[in-house]
Amino acid sequence: MRKFAALCSIVAGFAAIAAAQDYTPQVEHTPNIGAASHAEIGDVVYSERKGSIKECVTPKFNENKNTFLGAYTFSVLEGEPLCKDDSDGKYITQYDNYRNNTVGDSYRYKVNVDFSRNEVKFCSQGACIKRPSSDVEHGKVFVMRPNTSKLAIELSGLSGDAATFLFSEVDDRGNERTREFTVNLSDTKKVRYRGAEIEVTGHQDGSINYVVLNGFS
Repeated sequence: MRKFAALCSIVAGFAAIAAAQDYTPQVEHTPNIGAASHAEIGDVVYSERKGSIKECVTPKFNENKNTFLGAYTFSVLEGEPLCKDDSDGKYITQYDNYRNNTVGDSYRYKVNVDFSRNEVKFCSQGACIKRPSSDVEHGKVFVMRPNTSKLAIELSGLSGDAATFLFSEVDDRGNERTREFTVNLSDTKKVRYRGAEIEVTGHQDGSINYVVLNGFS
């Protein structure tokens, strides 16, 4: 009965997290639209992602902590930011950080992050993980909006006037789709794909100079 009550509490908390995340619409353009830029073969010419700037703590370690006599496991993952929810000061992971070891289900639950002297402590649902403060990075992080993708165009080849580009789309779960296309720069200086528009102002020796005119649509 206690396990069932704990499970109900976790599910309710997960729903609250989904409602609490406040993502102010923002698009990150790299490089900025209108800026004169340079790229060599293998470089990303332009990328774009949607999200927001959050105050986050990014661990440099992986650690699991069991709770409820091993029925549940609380996890902190290396390189995965926990970002502050301004409504209550708690932190939210971008991944499922709580696992029911009995049935195998995973949940996402808020985390209390406390800094004291040279230590940082992560606590959630009765489980705590304590590490030296040097084991985390604390600052502003761009967090992708859920259910969106990072879009990018890479210069993958250049032979004479024939420039080959690789378009990639990576969703927030890491799934990637790519497509290659070629533009003859003797016919046009404009590279267009999925609404993005890039003007090539010069090309030579495996590199291009360019300006991004428009982002993806």
